[in-house]
Amino acid sequence: MIDSALWYVRMRYGVDLNQANPLDAIAKTCTPVLLIHGLSDSNIPSTNSVELHQASLQSSELWLVRMRHCGASAVDKSQFDARVLQWFHQHTVPCQ
Repeated sequence: MIDSALWYVRMRYGVDLNQANPLDAIAKTCTPVLLIHGLSDSNIPSTNSVELHQASLQSSELWLVRMRHCGASAVDKSQFDARVLQWFHQHTVPCQ
């Protein structure tokens, strides 16, 4: 199924997801990125987000949460809401 999805994206959009490199992409972007990662994530090591954050040249913010994969809002909903809303408030360009 994954091979079919990769083929579809390549044919439909001209993008080869096998060539995707998040470290290169985040190093080149000026778009702010919020990284939220679980310290106990067994699917994706938190070091991946640490590396992305370090490569971002200050365009990212990293929040490491004591959780597994996903579910940061369930750990402390009020802190999650406050941090995410604050991040969007800081990085939203007002309409002109």
